[in-house]
Amino acid sequence: MLDIEQGLDDHNLSFRLYQLKSVYKDNAVLEILIKLLREDKLTSLTPFEFLNINKAEVESIKIEEFTNNTELLARWYDLLQYFKIDVVNNSLLAYNLYIQLYQKSKIWKYALRAFLIVKLKKGLFKTSLADITIDFCNVLSELKHPYPYKTIISVIVSFANKETLSNIERDMISKLQNCVDEHRYSDAIYYVESLYLIDKIDTKELKKRKSKIFEQDADYTVENRKPNTYYPKIVNDYQNALIEISDLEGVEEDKKRISEKLIREQKEFVKGMHFFSEYSYPKIDLEKIYNEIMVSCNVDNPFSVFKTMISFPIISGKWINQQVANTQTNHRFLYECFREYIWLNSKGATINIKSGDDAIESSVRRTSQLLMIEYINIFMRIINSFNVCDIDRNYVYKHLIKLNSKFIPIDRIHLFAQGLWFGFKGDFALASHILMPQIENGFRFIALQHEILTTQLAKPIQNENAMGGVLEKIRSVTQPDVWDELNHFLVKDVNFRNEAMHGLLSHEQLHHYGIYLWWLCLKIILNTDNYFGFKENQ
Repeated sequence: MLDIEQGLDDHNLSFRLYQLKSVYKDNAVLEILIKLLREDKLTSLTPFEFLNINKAEVESIKIEEFTNNTELLARWYDLLQYFKIDVVNNSLLAYNLYIQLYQKSKIWKYALRAFLIVKLKKGLFKTSLADITIDFCNVLSELKHPYPYKTIISVIVSFANKETLSNIERDMISKLQNCVDEHRYSDAIYYVESLYLIDKIDTKELKKRKSKIFEQDADYTVENRKPNTYYPKIVNDYQNALIEISDLEGVEEDKKRISEKLIREQKEFVKGMHFFSEYSYPKIDLEKIYNEIMVSCNVDNPFSVFKTMISFPIISGKWINQQVANTQTNHRFLYECFREYIWLNSKGATINIKSGDDAIESSVRRTSQLLMIEYINIFMRIINSFNVCDIDRNYVYKHLIKLNSKFIPIDRIHLFAQGLWFGFKGDFALASHILMPQIENGFRFIALQHEILTTQLAKPIQNENAMGGVLEKIRSVTQPDVWDELNHFLVKDVNFRNEAMHGLLSHEQLHHYGIYLWWLCLKIILNTDNYFGFKENQ
């Protein structure tokens, strides 16, 4: 008999088993018991599916000879019924022991596992349903938190009778009202969902009630918020309220009212974010960089400065990965706590959400782009100190003819020259509007030369793929770092193509990102062969 106290349970039990393992290193029963407790999967219908336990070995062991611990016996009999070994007796034994564990410890997962066994083996428990009903009613009355309450409801609804569910409904309504009265709106959501689980409200009513609770939660926060304090929850709650009823008919007044509140709070949110955004990105000493460039670069003429500017590399995936790894290693707390990034437009509306490592990577890439934008701005200040603003448009046109880039179709050279010329003049907003559609068409021209189809021939209306589709088509022939940066900036995250072409950016925003688009366009034109898999023209 293993030296394990009968009443030991949960984490204390696991700790005791590992203590015994250090003494009985090759004890097969102990190994199985540790596996049963290693991963707490009592909330799963099949908690033993991936534990790699051998049925024949379990069948040969009489567990009562090794322990009388209640939890170990409960899990063992549960394992036996899973292996279809004396299913009737072992299911009943496991149920009763799990209920005993709950009654002693008040740990709700034991009760949940007991009721899951009943759900799985309903036929075996027909004669015991009256006692089981008493058990789950007692458990529900004792639960203080709504999440385990809802979770157990989702299980017992499969075998509870209508009379019992009606009694439970009254308890739910009372708990729901208490939550609303005490402004515990997050808890109230669970009780509304529980009403839906027992078929007391339909899907439409569920959405209407959840919407109302989200709105009440946001209203309460608005009424009680402190001045100069950041409350992202308000926008989230109004947005959730609107999402819940977005596909319902007959609630137009509710949609209008919530939309007005959401728009108002999004504006307040953006105002608040102006303060936080000052600290979101690294500060750059522009004058210091300007002076360093003046000293380290040959600035005798604008051409040498221009050459230095366009020799800056496109952001590499290797460097991005290094920065993400650095965040994981050196800023672990921030990495774990802030793993979701939400991007808003100027109205405060959510336009992108990322989580996990994708969010970290996207943030690193955006920061890198902002740094690069500042460098390009400095280079252009130096270049324009030579009065390059007076550059002739034909000068740009003639150089594009001479370059003969595979990125520019012959009938588009005038448009590229016009867009690049506006950049040299310092009007990057106007340059963006001219260059963006030509860049998109340039990608199609790349695809054509590689015999990659970009027309949607399989559809009745055979349109051309837009920017995202064309980029995906030419991915196989594009240098990976170049493709990742183009996809991130033009389509995926910054989404500059969509934001610019649909009039969603102010003049200042167009100018800010436009200089980066202009620089990328120059890089592509001068490095077309290398970037897009052509034999390089020496």
